Amino acid sequence: MSRSKSLSVFNLTKKCLYEYDTVWKWQKALQHQIHKHRTGGHQSSPWLTGDALILCEHPPTYTLGKSAVYSGSPPCSKEAGDNGLLNGIEADNLCQKSLRDDLGDRRTSQDTLRTTVVMRKIERGGDITFHGPGQLVMYPILDLSKPKKGHGDHTLKANPRFRYEDLRWYVSALEQSLICTVDDFVRPHARGLGTEAIAMRSAVNPGVWLRDSQPGTHTSRMAGSGGVDHSSMSKIGAIGISASRWVCMHGASLNVTFDQAHIRQHYYDRIVACGITDPTHKGVTSLLLTMQHYASSSTVAAPTVATAADSFLQKFIQELEYDPRQVSIYTDDRGDGADGVAVGMLDRVVEDCVRQGL
Repeated sequence: MSRSKSLSVFNLTKKCLYEYDTVWKWQKALQHQIHKHRTGGHQSSPWLTGDALILCEHPPTYTLGKSAVYSGSPPCSKEAGDNGLLNGIEADNLCQKSLRDDLGDRRTSQDTLRTTVVMRKIERGGDITFHGPGQLVMYPILDLSKPKKGHGDHTLKANPRFRYEDLRWYVSALEQSLICTVDDFVRPHARGLGTEAIAMRSAVNPGVWLRDSQPGTHTSRMAGSGGVDHSSMSKIGAIGISASRWVCMHGASLNVTFDQAHIRQHYYDRIVACGITDPTHKGVTSLLLTMQHYASSSTVAAPTVATAADSFLQKFIQELEYDPRQVSIYTDDRGDGADGVAVGMLDRVVEDCVRQGL
């Protein structure tokens, strides 16, 4: 049985890349409005009566979570667990910004994609990670608080799978949505694998992984005995969330089509990604690479961030048990080159929050 809660989806994968700062501001405003709606306070976005989900793609951006260590310049050893190989890139602290602040450019077209990388300190858990072209990023702004008596408390009995006020369960649900999305794209090319999921969780590190013994990973490390080292894994999806009074923001990312060698050389090799120093969990892979290596033919129709977003959305709705009839989807493109309704709605939420004094 589905939960009696609505979901507003802002699918921003159809038109361009959105700067991290802009999407962060949208998240903060949505989080505030959800708090207002829950507590019965003045809420000037009446259409936002449930949860929200932003799906997008960013220009090159490093984000530093609460666990990140960054000394800036001069460079220092990655082996020490420090991310000092970034040569003095300024790490702007978004946690100290307000919704009134002008955070600069809002978006970047694929034709004018900037080559510089920005760095942002943010309030999510975890260490440093990279977002960039070819990667789908998902930001659920979701209320995990228990429904008050008389306001949907029947949901607790009707949906024993859904766990309120349980962040570990929520992270697991995000991981499962990613695992099913990977399966959606890769399984048609992976005959004879049975019913076992292609992507998986790691016992020691969060996120979604593929074993390096599988095709499609960045490298296939071989054990000294000549057999495959099954403990070696490559990451395809990352998780990092934060919560304020049980309303979550930030979320997950899925590597879809980015150029593996280019990304590793220019971005990943400059950091201790996610703070993981374990040599068996250092690889990175993508949907496209995995599909290509499983395919029996030499050509595979490349997935796009937009098609991956559509798949993830369906898995997310199922895993979080939303009623599809209560899911509203807004996009960033009307089809004639103009902004779609999604951007205007998100901007209005920010404006509403500013008028309320945030």
